[in-house]
Amino acid sequence: IIGKDGKRTRWGVWAPEYLNGPWRAQRGLNSLEILSHLKSAHHITGDDRYGDAYRDLIENHGYAENARHVKLTLPGHVNHSDDELAFISYYPLLKYETDEGLRSIYLESLEESWQEERPERNPWWNYIYGAVTENACDVEEAARTLREIPLDLIDWPIRNSHRADIRLDADRGRKGELQSIGVLPYDELPALKWNANPYALDGGGNATREDDGTYFLLPYWMGRYYGFLEDTHS
Repeated sequence: IIGKDGKRTRWGVWAPEYLNGPWRAQRGLNSLEILSHLKSAHHITGDDRYGDAYRDLIENHGYAENARHVKLTLPGHVNHSDDELAFISYYPLLKYETDEGLRSIYLESLEESWQEERPERNPWWNYIYGAVTENACDVEEAARTLREIPLDLIDWPIRNSHRADIRLDADRGRKGELQSIGVLPYDELPALKWNANPYALDGGGNATREDDGTYFLLPYWMGRYYGFLEDTHS
């Protein structure tokens, strides 16, 4: 991606000379992203240049294989923003790809990513997984998370790290934050986006802002659309 100043944006790097070179650590996610973008653009516009670029990256630069393993991280370096970018790339890519060989690679990648994310009880990841794989996803756990998201979305300061009933993770989060072994009920956590660390124990703000609620609305309506949420989950 080139910004208005004519320079490459910090993370908009999808060229083979980078992802198969000095940016190898990011090649899984970034390969997945650009394949998803190109597949979506070709589907929407019908312009063959997008389809040609898609096939070139797969056939000549190994991008499908790059995307086979997206979530390879060291302890303490989990980037939840990357998790979000991955899942919103899986959805259109698998929705529009019909080649069974490529689908098998992308589905293997999604399965690996979803199993890593599964303990977080993230309804959006669950519904994306269920929608494009047609496999069983954690419907009850996803509904539980949606029920736990409070109506009050003000960024109150939240502190949990002092609690004796919480098992602390020996590894801190990517930004040095204390985190728990398991995710607490979401109504005990600060208001967050899905690119935030749900294991973080302390956070929030000074109660001067209010979240727009999209982190509830997006998975809720996706769950409704695909039939994962029924009235019994109210």
